[in-house]
Amino acid sequence: MAVLILAGEMIFSLPFHTARFFRPTLLEVFEFSNTSLGDIFAVYGLAAMLAYFPGGLLADRLSIRVLLGSSLILTGAGGFYMATIPSAGQMALLYGYWGITTIFMFWAAMIKATREWGGALSQGKAFGILDGGRGFVAACFAFIGIAVLAFYLPIDATLATDVQRRAGFRGVLLLYSIATCAIGVLAWFLLPGSGEKSSAIKPRLTFGNTVATFKRPTIWAQAGIILCAYCGYKGLDNYSLYAVQVLGMNEIDAARLSALTSYVRPIAAVAAGVLADR
Repeated sequence: MAVLILAGEMIFSLPFHTARFFRPTLLEVFEFSNTSLGDIFAVYGLAAMLAYFPGGLLADRLSIRVLLGSSLILTGAGGFYMATIPSAGQMALLYGYWGITTIFMFWAAMIKATREWGGALSQGKAFGILDGGRGFVAACFAFIGIAVLAFYLPIDATLATDVQRRAGFRGVLLLYSIATCAIGVLAWFLLPGSGEKSSAIKPRLTFGNTVATFKRPTIWAQAGIILCAYCGYKGLDNYSLYAVQVLGMNEIDAARLSALTSYVRPIAAVAAGVLADR
């Protein structure tokens, strides 16, 4: 479960942590506006939306450890490319690529592994521990990344040059890239090969059962709840930029403020999981 927690958070570290905790620095280094960064995230969203559907079928057919391990390594490889500071168009292609590696190959497999770990009586607790652990991992790596960025910047971060800022942010990207690939290797070797036995029974996808699924009101209700929750959750990505542009903080202190929010997540997620089982 520890490896699953690490994998579940680090898979999204490159596409999301870098923009959540270090958004002012990212915008400066890549010379992006918020609008152009939003357009790049839209490419990720479109690729991910299309990847969810076949990703579930893939998780029923292939080994979970192979899917999680390979997706982490492929995602980490994209981080090394991002460290070269590509153009806006190239970044859009990179985020589209990440939409595939983080969702098509990973998401359904992680959900399946967590369900199997939780068993019949502890589904809420299993998902609560997963998401709570992910929040703790996010906060820990954010503070390590902040230390890396601060190493390259002067004590007064507002006096940082473009060269210093670029070097610091490249160090953050390399940190996340190396960690993501390393956890991919751990997942490949340490996660059980769950799904390999069940893969002998091939679930059939037919037009009839697909239509029947879409006709179920609970499916749409759950989708709406998840969509609304993520709209609120994505607002956290703007905290660091708000701290710089409105509260007048420097980018290091703003990143620390944003990272602190992740420490609330373990308490909230575990508590919600326990309540869900009751």
